[in-house]
Amino acid sequence: APSAPPGEPPCSIDAEEGGGPKGEPDRLDRSMTRAERLAVDEAIEARRLEGSAECAEDLPAYFFDMCSDDSSESGAEDVNLVKNPERNTGYNGSHIWESMYNENCFEVGSGLPRGRFRSATSGMCYEERVLWRLLSGWHASTTIAIAKNFYAPGTKGGGGSWAPNPDMFMRSLGAHPEWLKNLHFSFVVMLRAIKKAGSFLRLYQYSTGDEKEDVLTNNLINRFLDSQVLTVCSPLFEAFDETKLFKGSSVEHRSLLKRQFKSVFRNITVVVDCVQCQRCRLHAKLFSLGLGSALKILL
Repeated sequence: APSAPPGEPPCSIDAEEGGGPKGEPDRLDRSMTRAERLAVDEAIEARRLEGSAECAEDLPAYFFDMCSDDSSESGAEDVNLVKNPERNTGYNGSHIWESMYNENCFEVGSGLPRGRFRSATSGMCYEERVLWRLLSGWHASTTIAIAKNFYAPGTKGGGGSWAPNPDMFMRSLGAHPEWLKNLHFSFVVMLRAIKKAGSFLRLYQYSTGDEKEDVLTNNLINRFLDSQVLTVCSPLFEAFDETKLFKGSSVEHRSLLKRQFKSVFRNITVVVDCVQCQRCRLHAKLFSLGLGSALKILL
């Protein structure tokens, strides 16, 4: 077997490559699976971003806690969404929406009075307009779900199953196409996030506790990622560009915008916890976590 020159330590930089068993080269196996390569690339990118960060708000992990207590499992409860669809419960949540709109606004940029989050977007900074449109789209989605399943079985207009209330839909949304546009805007944000996280979603190990369900979930995710929605609709994704956010005139201004953006969204998720109707709170939390997750991916 090859050996180092006399007097040269076997592990020195000048020593020849040794071998293990006879005829076996002593080389590292650097092959990686797709999942391992993706993890390495993400780690390298994270280190690059951390090295280029001018402030704490520029770090990749800054937006990880967009939602209040979204990582806490204390008191968590598993609920079957199929058995608990979003529909009319008779709960009046107008005070919740008013709180979301009126009590959450940026305190920088325009000097407009507090409570303008419910009004038109004129005078708002770009970041505030994005949050307003997401909140409005969320509101529109909730309204549609209620209008679609308004009359319970056995009640007026209900028959043997849940029935819609077209008059309510037209009164609440049909006469306000700008609110429907905000709903479409929310979908664009969600789809941009899904497209960006496509590789991760394909490789993620889904664990439901049931092997058959795990396989079905993985197949459904891949079917969605392979569908024409993310390709044919790509031009529509330009309706939102997250890279245009937080273009402050200075590092301090950019940091302030990010803190305000995150603070406002977290405040909205806290207000959701005040919803007294359990079914309503369930779907409000689901929507807020969905938007929060999309923003984490994009930002």
